[in-house]
Amino acid sequence: MEHRWYIWFRRACFVNAFIALGWTFLLILPFVPFSNALPIMEGGGPGQWLTVGYLLFVSVGIGLLGWLSAAIHTIEVGEGRELSVSLVFPGLGLLFLGVDTSCLSLGLAGALGGYQATLEMATTASLKDLLSPFVYPISSMVFVAIAGSILTLLAMIRARGP
Repeated sequence: MEHRWYIWFRRACFVNAFIALGWTFLLILPFVPFSNALPIMEGGGPGQWLTVGYLLFVSVGIGLLGWLSAAIHTIEVGEGRELSVSLVFPGLGLLFLGVDTSCLSLGLAGALGGYQATLEMATTASLKDLLSPFVYPISSMVFVAIAGSILTLLAMIRARGP
């Protein structure tokens, strides 16, 4: 059975594009609590986590998945080769899960910490207590995304063809 994995990567890219549009919409809403997002991002400190999470989500969650879809399309359609299901299926799943979870968690941590730092003038110790539970889960999800990327790249490299 012939698989068209580029379609699945494109679908994941589209899902992330809609999530990014929703995230962007929430950032610009003119009423509380959403109206606090831009001052939080501008305030620096933990608010930078929100900025970085958003930018990484757009660039990796959309850009990387879109690029992978195009590259896999070239392999599957242009070259007529097939990717290994045992590599590409878990690769896509881990990549999607890792990128989405790590970036969205980073954004959430930045919003919470930035709110406390910028608007509530929280102490450094209380900010550390608030943000430290996010560090290891975010780091773990980055490793999950890396594992997914490696599996996907291996599937592309080892694609079988005519």
